[in-house]
Amino acid sequence: MHLAFFYVLLQQSYAWSCYSILRYAIKVINLVNEGDIDSAVTERENQIQIALDIKKTHD
Repeated sequence: MHLAFFYVLLQQSYAWSCYSILRYAIKVINLVNEGDIDSAVTERENQIQIALDIKKTHD
């Protein structure tokens, strides 16, 4: 039973991480559409770092 509980927590953590990446992606798209390329690049770099952190966590 305890193992199932931790599995659910891991899945929720993974889902929240995916949501965060999606949120950043939408923010980048909006910045590009507004013509703010420098901010879009910064946000994209943040998104890549989050993805790398998630990969390390789930490997």
